Amino acid sequence: MNILLSVEASARGSEKLPLQDVTSNLWSPDKPSVLGVFDGHGEHGEIIAQRAAHSLEHETLKAKQGISVSELALNAARSLSELDKALKEEDIGRGNGTTAAVVIFKHDFLDAVSIGDSEAVFLADDGETISVIRPHNVTNEAELQRMVERRHPISLVPQQAIHLAGSLALSRTIGSHGTPFLSGEVETRKITLYRPGWLVLGTDGLWGHNSENRSQIETMIRPNEGNIQGVANELVGTFSQKSGDDASIIIARIE
Repeated sequence: MNILLSVEASARGSEKLPLQDVTSNLWSPDKPSVLGVFDGHGEHGEIIAQRAAHSLEHETLKAKQGISVSELALNAARSLSELDKALKEEDIGRGNGTTAAVVIFKHDFLDAVSIGDSEAVFLADDGETISVIRPHNVTNEAELQRMVERRHPISLVPQQAIHLAGSLALSRTIGSHGTPFLSGEVETRKITLYRPGWLVLGTDGLWGHNSENRSQIETMIRPNEGNIQGVANELVGTFSQKSGDDASIIIARIE
């Protein structure tokens, strides 16, 4: 199976602030397709998000014909880690950062590269929902355990951390150096997709902090056979207004 189409959309959460989300949609019939969403934070977060997207695109475009999904994923993870290290030496790297949720896919094989609280799911046509990228915050049990082991202060009061939308209630990010307890460690995962469905990537402004958003996303995308770009536009418009946070989405059809 492969990606047959891919659409993207973004919406600002506030008319007073610039859009800090960035999407990267590199759909290729020859090399692995690379899809990514980046959510900047801080006064100049959009600059960090753009740099992260550009580093991913650079790794993708310079990749040789025949490169494997795993090789390209390793290159992507390395480029994001190198950006985080470079930001330690730059003034803009203090208080400004970005999340990254990247999916690399070809012929059933999918590698996910992520850091921060952006997410991705696969909505299989048979009705199953598969988590592809899980957020680095207290809603992710594995990440919560890692946070507890490292004495992250948010992990000590998880019941209070869920509603901290708009603040850095996450445990990993690129940049934002000087903020205690944030890790720049990039996570990678491997998944085999052997059935058709919809791959959905989104920033935290899309997913929100409750099940209502997720249910609406599934309901609107899963049966769609028509204007999927219209669905993407409607989802980010609705949820950005609802949360006051930027929202971005990439929807890809796999079959």
